[in-house]
Amino acid sequence: VSNISSDIRLSNNIIKAINPAGDWNRGIRVDGGNAKIFNNIIYGFSTTAAGAHHYGIAAINAGPSIYIYNNTIINSDYGISGPIGVNTSKNNIVQGATDAGYQWSSAASDYNISNLADAPGANSKNSTTVSFVDAANGDFRLASGDTAAKNAGADLSADLLKVGHHGSKY
Repeated sequence: VSNISSDIRLSNNIIKAINPAGDWNRGIRVDGGNAKIFNNIIYGFSTTAAGAHHYGIAAINAGPSIYIYNNTIINSDYGISGPIGVNTSKNNIVQGATDAGYQWSSAASDYNISNLADAPGANSKNSTTVSFVDAANGDFRLASGDTAAKNAGADLSADLLKVGHHGSKY
C-alpha cells in the first residue's frame, strides 16, 4: 500500500507467501501515510537465498503513526520492521524469524512475543516459543496447552480509537 496522505487500515487477513524466491518480499508493506495493521496472520516470508530479505510487515517511509496490533507472523526473515520510533507494536507474536523478530519499534511498543531476543517492551517475552494447534498445516490458533501467549497480551480497549477494533488480548 502506497499513499502519503492516507489513513491505511489492514485487518483480519491471512497472508501466505506463494513463491518466496527473490529478494525483498513482504506480507504487508506500507510506503507512506499513517497505518493501522491489526488482527492479521502472515506466514512463509522466509528464504535461504544469500542476501535476500523477506518481511512479515514492513513499513517504509511511513507517516507519523503506525499501529501494529494483534498480528501473528510465522516463518519470516524479519517479523515486523518500520521506521525508527514510528511504529508502535503491541500484542504481536513473531515465531520462526531468522534475522529479526522486531526491528525499530517505538518506546510505546509492549506485550510482544518473539522467538528471538528482540521483542520491544518491558512486558514482552523474548526467546519464547508459542504452541499452535497445527502450524505445519497453517492452523495458527493458540493450542489449548499454550502457556507462552495465552492471556499474556495487554488489554487494548484504551487504544480503540487508534486502531478501530476490539481490544482483545491474544
